[in-house]
Amino acid sequence: MLSVNRIKFLRSLSAKKTRVFEGLFTVEGAKPVAELLGSAIKIHSVYAVDEWITQHKQLLAFSGAELVPVTYTELERISQLATPNQVFAVAHQPQAHLDLNTLGDKLVLALDDVSDPGNMGTIIRIADWFGIDTIVCSPNTVEQYNPKTVQATMGSLFRVNVFYTDLLPFVEDYKKAHKNPVCAAVLGGDDLYASPVKSPCLLLMGSESHGLSVGLINASTHKITIPAAVGSKAESLNVGVGTAIIVSELRRR
Repeated sequence: MLSVNRIKFLRSLSAKKTRVFEGLFTVEGAKPVAELLGSAIKIHSVYAVDEWITQHKQLLAFSGAELVPVTYTELERISQLATPNQVFAVAHQPQAHLDLNTLGDKLVLALDDVSDPGNMGTIIRIADWFGIDTIVCSPNTVEQYNPKTVQATMGSLFRVNVFYTDLLPFVEDYKKAHKNPVCAAVLGGDDLYASPVKSPCLLLMGSESHGLSVGLINASTHKITIPAAVGSKAESLNVGVGTAIIVSELRRR
């Protein structure tokens, strides 16, 4: 049975300041937690109903995590989902270092103030699908450990490195270190499908509401746009959709 203090602690991890202070984050759901157990991320504790524990005994044995059997009622008390799903895990936030020298032969994503956790999770999942292992974010981009972001990644978060830094200095340093294109996704840029840009490169994607900052646009070497169909009245594309289209085209080349 979960103590009141344990429940209070687990629920407190829904707040970013607590996650940062404790160096922890939460993962919920059968598939995401199974992905977590199979990753290199250190796991703090797992709270699961008996049927899930029975199905994942081998993974749990190798994880070294504290295992706490719970009832569905207890799961509801600690869950951050509208409909709790068998298992709730707490993991340690990995401490990785952004090494500019390792990025020269890769397609790298940079996100400028992307604020929606669902979009962020989708982009991480897109990166995983297309073999992108590094995403660099502005400080105001939503935290990768936001529970809604974690949920939206469906386990891809455990295979993609996400870093936060001031983007403009990073872009300038990237250009000095590598001769790769720095590609800004903007309205009114060159047609994506006619552009000569290909991977390896640094792809800059802007926020849902404001797009890329002027400084980043000016720092880019190429400006591209996804052409709309003739007569289309759509104002713009969702940043996740736009990222998927551009990355798919860059990977195709």
